[in-house]
Amino acid sequence: EEPVTLAVLQRFVENQGDLWTLICEHLARMLSNPEAEGGEPDTADSAVAGFHLGRMALLGRRVAQMHRALGETTGDTAFDPEPVTASDIEAWKDNATRELDATLAEVEALLPGMDAESRARVEPLRARRGELRGRIAATTARLEGLVKTRFHGDLHLGQVLVAQDDFVIVDFEGEPGRSLAERRAKSAPMRDVAGMVRSFSYATHAALLRREAGASPNAARLAAWQREATHYFLEGYTQAAQGLACVPADSATFRSLLDLFLIEKALYELRYEIANRPGWIAIPLNGLTEILTT
Repeated sequence: EEPVTLAVLQRFVENQGDLWTLICEHLARMLSNPEAEGGEPDTADSAVAGFHLGRMALLGRRVAQMHRALGETTGDTAFDPEPVTASDIEAWKDNATRELDATLAEVEALLPGMDAESRARVEPLRARRGELRGRIAATTARLEGLVKTRFHGDLHLGQVLVAQDDFVIVDFEGEPGRSLAERRAKSAPMRDVAGMVRSFSYATHAALLRREAGASPNAARLAAWQREATHYFLEGYTQAAQGLACVPADSATFRSLLDLFLIEKALYELRYEIANRPGWIAIPLNGLTEILTT
């Protein structure tokens, strides 16, 4: 049998907490700020908001640097890059389609016992099943020079420590619910990018769900923050990933694969929330709507 790593010893990292906690606290302060009431949402009017958004470009650079390190050829066949084939693209699309079918099957099974509010939230997803399937099927990619590598596998804001003015990415064991073979398999590091983009969406919606009594329910202001955070993150990532063979240089391929993995991730999240936090199902549902409207 092939040996696997069961434990890793790492040095302690002095830090100010994880990025999920710090961003959620920042967004909560945005909602409690009276200046957030009324008018057009504008994150540029706050030095603190601007600082947080500016740091998202640095986060993108750090993720790209992680992918660059994981994409090096060292002679270790468990890590060395391999060419992406047309079969890989079809397999990724098939996996996303299975996620769609499994998620909707679970929704259908639970529908009779759902409360009216939850049922109203999932109905649009059922109605757009064909649209999602078509979006998955439409995924295209230019394969020349594109490679697949090992990647983080469970990247989100909670996996990033804030260390002074920088970030340290931790917890490389992959998604706990997946087999060791799945976690070790080489794929597109774009999955990590999708995970972080989805985490921005989670942070903004979690801030709304957790807001204190009297805090502004100004969803537009948080949506503006999410759009800008995503923009800066992707800008920092693509600039630092230039020349990296595991990241599509072609912008259309980059967007197409990102959309595919965003759909796959949001469907996985929806099944998780149905099983564990029914009150949060609106977050992945909103994410799927966002993807379909872009």
